[in-house]
Amino acid sequence: MSGYHPLFLKGGILKGISLSAASIAVAVLASALTVTASASASATAAAPTRAAACNLNHAHRDIDTKSVMTQGSSTALRPGPYADCTPYVSLPAGVVFDYHCSTVNSVKNVWTYGEAHYSGRIQPGWIYNPNLPDGGSKKLC
Repeated sequence: MSGYHPLFLKGGILKGISLSAASIAVAVLASALTVTASASASATAAAPTRAAACNLNHAHRDIDTKSVMTQGSSTALRPGPYADCTPYVSLPAGVVFDYHCSTVNSVKNVWTYGEAHYSGRIQPGWIYNPNLPDGGSKKLC
């Protein structure tokens, strides 16, 4: 019985397979599991990009000293730099928005992070650059 792997002897599923054949089978199985695990990890890592972006925990710096006044009937102030993020508020025309910096999101849209001063409060958030009168901050976060 030498030359046979002990896991494949006496009633095992693959009984009677030689050690070299068992080694090949194990190597193929291990390779398949590695590929499957890698693909699964990649899909899991990529999935939360937009959903996770809808919070204020974005890396940003207050490096832009510019302020503008919102225009139009409503400008959405969002918790993250994506249209998928539900707005905190739709700002009316004439609200002061202090720029901090801008970012390019994963779908290549540019957003400005800053603080809106309205109704006696300060609300931080993101505004899509085309919705700002001067096209938004030019200073990247």
